[in-house]
Amino acid sequence: MRNVIHQTFTTNYGPDWWQASNFRAVIKQALQDDIQKAVRRYRRKYGIDPNTAQIVASLSLGFWIALLARDYNVLLWNDHANTTFPHLSAEEKMGLVSHTGRTIQDLRNRIFHQEPLIGRNLTADYAAILGMLGWICKDTRTWVRHYSSVPRVIRMRP
Repeated sequence: MRNVIHQTFTTNYGPDWWQASNFRAVIKQALQDDIQKAVRRYRRKYGIDPNTAQIVASLSLGFWIALLARDYNVLLWNDHANTTFPHLSAEEKMGLVSHTGRTIQDLRNRIFHQEPLIGRNLTADYAAILGMLGWICKDTRTWVRHYSSVPRVIRMRP
C-alpha cells in the first residue's frame, strides 16, 4: 500500500513529493510534522539528509493510513484512486479503503505491542489484508492466498 501511494504521489507531485509545496499544501499539519520528524530522525541517525526512498521507508503505517481518510478524498483520491487502487470496483469507495486500512493498522499495532488477539475476528482481519492487496494487485492477492498459512493457523486456534 505504501509503495503504490508513493508511486501515485511521485507521478502527481514529482520525485520529491514529500517536499513539494503543492503536496504540503494539501496535507494537514500533523502529517507535515510526521515528515519533519522522519527527516530529523534520519539526520540524527546518519548525519545526512534523507532521500525520498529513505523518507518513504521512515514514515509510519499511521501516516499512510491517515492519507486514506475522508478528508483527502477530494484533494488526493478523486482523480487518483483508480491508478493507486486499480482493482477497486465502482461500488467500492475510498471510504472502504480507509476503513480497511484502519483495520489493518489496528491489527498490526496489537501484534507489534504484543496485545492479546483473543476476541478479534482474525478471519475478517485476514480478509481485510487480502482485500487491500486485491485492490492493488490481484496477482499478489492470489499468491498470498495460495502460500499463506494464516487460514490454517486460525482454524487451529483454541
